[in-house]
Amino acid sequence: TAEDGYGISNATIDWVISRNQAPTIAQVTNQTHRVTDLVDLSVQVTDVEGDELFLSVSSLPAGLTWQSNPPDIRITGSPTQAGTKTVTISAYDGFDTTFRSFTWQVTNNQKPNLPSIASQSNRVGDQVDLGSISASDADGDPLTFSATNLPAGLNIDVNSGRIAGELQQEGSFSVTVSVSDGYDQVSTSFNWNVILNQAPIITG
Repeated sequence: TAEDGYGISNATIDWVISRNQAPTIAQVTNQTHRVTDLVDLSVQVTDVEGDELFLSVSSLPAGLTWQSNPPDIRITGSPTQAGTKTVTISAYDGFDTTFRSFTWQVTNNQKPNLPSIASQSNRVGDQVDLGSISASDADGDPLTFSATNLPAGLNIDVNSGRIAGELQQEGSFSVTVSVSDGYDQVSTSFNWNVILNQAPIITG
C-alpha cells in the first residue's frame, strides 16, 4: 500500500514459498574387489532445482580416491589393503543433505595351487604327452600356463598346461612350469632327461 496524501494505491504480490527438494544420489550396490584391482566407479548425483551441490565421500578403502565429475562422483584407484569399509557419499544443496552408504570389501588374492611334477626320462624321437596339469584356484580365476627350458620339440598349452610333442634333442633339462591367475604366479620345477636311443648290438 502506498499513500501520497491525495490517494492510496494498493498492489498485490504473489509470494510462493516451496519446499526444497533434496539432492538425489543413485543407488550403489555393495562392492567387492581384491588388492591391486583397478577400480572405476561412477555414482550419479543430481538436484532437480539445479542448486549447486557440495559433495563428499568418506571411508574409502586405502588406495582409492574420488573426484567430482558432474553429474557423477567418480571413484578410481587400486585398493592396497584388505578389509571392509562402510563408504558414505553425501550431497548438500545449501538447504538439505542427502546420504548414501554402501559396503566395500577388499580381499587378498588366493594364489593358484600347482602340484609337483615327477621327473621325466625319455629318448630322442619319443612322442610325449603329459596331459593337462591339474592346477586349481580357490577364487575361481582363469589360469594360464607357461614353461621354461622344455626339451626341443615340446610345447605347453597356455590354457590347459598340457605338455606334448616329439623329443628332438638329448640332454638333461631343468624345466620350470608356472601358472598365473592374473594376480599371482606359482611355479614348480622338475628334471627331464632325454637320451639317444642305442641300436641293438648283434653278436655271434
